[in-house]
Amino acid sequence: MSEHDISLVTSQAGSVVAEGQKVSLGIASGSITPSTITAMVGISKNLGLQIAPSVTNAMSVLSTHAGYNSNSAGYIPGVSGPTGSAANALSSLTTIQGQMGFTGNPSTDNHAGFGQILNQAQNHISDAQSIQTTTSFISNSSYSDFGSGITNMSSMSNQGLVGSLGNLSAAGNAFSAAGPVFDLTDMSNFGTGAGLVNKLSSVKLGNATGVNAALTQNNVDLNNLSDPSYSDTITQTLSSINDPTVISTVTNQLGISPPGNITNLNDLTDINKLANPNSVSGLTGGLSGMSDKFSDMGAKFTSPTDAASMMNNIQVPSIPTLDTSASDLSAHMTSLTPSIQSMTGVGVGVSPLLGSNGLPSMQDFTHVVSGGPELSNITSPSSLTAGQVSALSDSISKTSGLMDTAGIDLTSVPTSTLSTNMSFATNLHKFGVDSTGSGVSDVLNSMAVPNSIYGDSIKNSLAEGKNISLMQAQGINPLKFS
Repeated sequence: MSEHDISLVTSQAGSVVAEGQKVSLGIASGSITPSTITAMVGISKNLGLQIAPSVTNAMSVLSTHAGYNSNSAGYIPGVSGPTGSAANALSSLTTIQGQMGFTGNPSTDNHAGFGQILNQAQNHISDAQSIQTTTSFISNSSYSDFGSGITNMSSMSNQGLVGSLGNLSAAGNAFSAAGPVFDLTDMSNFGTGAGLVNKLSSVKLGNATGVNAALTQNNVDLNNLSDPSYSDTITQTLSSINDPTVISTVTNQLGISPPGNITNLNDLTDINKLANPNSVSGLTGGLSGMSDKFSDMGAKFTSPTDAASMMNNIQVPSIPTLDTSASDLSAHMTSLTPSIQSMTGVGVGVSPLLGSNGLPSMQDFTHVVSGGPELSNITSPSSLTAGQVSALSDSISKTSGLMDTAGIDLTSVPTSTLSTNMSFATNLHKFGVDSTGSGVSDVLNSMAVPNSIYGDSIKNSLAEGKNISLMQAQGINPLKFS
């Protein structure tokens, strides 16, 4: 059985792809409320749900034709009679209904098991949507769209760090040497004069070193140091501060011992003076290149040690076969599409799927008990056609195929226990939200037993879940019952 089997999960994360990143969208989890408790009792008694009326009506029509003989009015050769396609379709229909927990007798039904089937199907639909959304995004992208230095699959694994910076060990050494001189939570100013001035101010040396006064005298706005128009002036100002006592105070306060000859404060922006040149050999672009790459990535490092450790532990795989095969990202994703569609269920069965973008909907999984177009079209014995019966048989095969694709084993559905009853009942809140748009809420509303406290509790729990989610988004907490 699939990893989602017999799940007590009461919330499911949806997902989208935004600028190449997968973003989780939280869904309010289910809970135990008076409504879900009532639903749980109804589920345990197999009294909260029923086969949808449109399905039972179609079954009655099929049964009528199965009882016809060749002399009966309305007899259809090949369709009517005990060995006709109507009888065969009815047999297939009742078999799969029984596997899904609906035998027509509460004493032998298994509505808790049906809840587990719904949960597995819902998870499959959600996963399929996430995969389709992501693969569609990738299919319309190139490597360069994901950032500088990204040119193939292996460079994607390190987000282009090697392609942008070259030797990662050298970049790690640069962090160790230059990190204490700059604010590593502001990588846009890493290695710049503005970044050094900001660091000096943060350690209370802006005034003591005379830097702030000199910058002000040179008409630099201390509150807008990142303005590119000030860059040359800041460099010239820092270069003019060459008092050995001031330099010693700064290096001591920053806790650095540069191997290079530091003759003025601007030398503290030169990686070849902050570090042994051999230790940073192979670093592409110097501190400026590191600033550009990591600010683009949104990096904020907690310390020079952590930054250096990350660089020294980044893995660079050797995957020439994959890099060659996937030299064009869009073409590579297109080549995988048939396999992905097979896994998600696109194209499974003969009848068209009812979900969006060719993906299965909940009705595709459950129409044998909840109703669907192939069953709704069968309305009376007098209007039945061979084509309608054929379409129904195809749709039943489609459902079986989707179950197999989703890894839902109808031969080993869990039985009614406290856990499975509670799981179904509390999942009603999640089903009510139905962020996937699978139609699971519509399925359950169509199957809820009318004029019954148990059927009403299922409907109410679905609405309750949706309303809780809507109100929580506005800061309104749900009612508390414990």
